[in-house]
Amino acid sequence: MALKNWTIDLRVDFDSPEKNEIMIKAVRACAHELYTTAQLIADKRKPDIAIHSDDMFEGRGDIELFGKEEQL
Repeated sequence: MALKNWTIDLRVDFDSPEKNEIMIKAVRACAHELYTTAQLIADKRKPDIAIHSDDMFEGRGDIELFGKEEQL
């Protein structure tokens, strides 16, 4: 089987920058669930996950799977 990649794009334009932090937490939560599901049904090869954000002013930025409050 060939390597398969899924992409979900969500575009938002909030007036308040604090809402972006809320979205980052929501994106991380969804990514955790997707990654866990992929790990549970994985065959020999482990799944990989990457989270990004992108905007026309700052460009593309990587988002860590675990936030500072979740890291040990």
